[in-house]
Amino acid sequence: MELKQLMKTVTQSIDAEGTGKSRAEALGNALSEMRKTANRDIDGAILKMEPQQVYLLSEAVDTETERFLFMFMPREKTTYTISYRFVVEIRYVPNEIHGRD
Repeated sequence: MELKQLMKTVTQSIDAEGTGKSRAEALGNALSEMRKTANRDIDGAILKMEPQQVYLLSEAVDTETERFLFMFMPREKTTYTISYRFVVEIRYVPNEIHGRD
């Protein structure tokens, strides 16, 4: 039997947005969304996903003051919403190949 290379490599640009209480949490949520998008778009079993480039598209910081009983103990609550563009190299085995018996 002759050996045949099954793995394919594709480079894909994926836009993702993340929200969190810190910039690091927002980046983590954006990476999670990027992984979900890649899994949805690739028709096969992903072996490796490696970001090659990361671009910042937009960043919004929302700060609001919360108060207990509308006037006591004010505190600042900050939420970061950040959009990124990830250029990702994806290595995968297509479904039509590894699905055969």
